[in-house]
Amino acid sequence: MQGSILSQTGRRNDILKIGSYWYNDAKSRKNGGFDVALETKDGYEIYECKFLEKPASTALVANEKNKACGIVGLNASRFGMISSAGFEAPVDGVIEISGDDLYSIQLPDC
Repeated sequence: MQGSILSQTGRRNDILKIGSYWYNDAKSRKNGGFDVALETKDGYEIYECKFLEKPASTALVANEKNKACGIVGLNASRFGMISSAGFEAPVDGVIEISGDDLYSIQLPDC
């Protein structure tokens, strides 16, 4: 939703498509998906959402980033994590969005 609002309000004009992303790499026997994928002019921004009772650990965030950046054939230009309970600590190269961040976004009137 945030990508859509950013696009609609003109704050981001590089978003081509918004959806989820699923992959199946039979060669390496890996498959999975990510909750939000933004196709942009520079590649894909991949975001994983977690509903947690405790802040997301740095190991969890790094693991999810490694999964996204390791997908063969996907040009992942950015990786982000959305955690309802926030984060233990920042992880380099990861856009971290907490539940508080999500609810602080000012939505435009209809």
